[in-house]
Amino acid sequence: MRRSMTIGAVASLAALAGCQTMDIPYTRFAPGPELEMSKARCEIVGLASEQGVVAWGSAGYVAGAQLGNAIANEIRRREVIKHCMTLHGWRQAKKAS
Repeated sequence: MRRSMTIGAVASLAALAGCQTMDIPYTRFAPGPELEMSKARCEIVGLASEQGVVAWGSAGYVAGAQLGNAIANEIRRREVIKHCMTLHGWRQAKKAS
């Protein structure tokens, strides 16, 4: 049972890693700093948005709490970067279907 849960968690994490939007180019929509400067600043701000976790219990529970926290931190970091880039005058264009 635990082995299948571990495999499921790893598969879920791999699927999330494949959903990256970093390859979509940015387009300027408002005045602001150049793209590379904006990316650098927003990456720094994004890294500062991570939160820690404290968990007690079984090894499975603690591992699950840590995995959940890692996923939440990545989602939070991406949202912070997205909003920061918008404040700097840059947006990612949506991919054409």
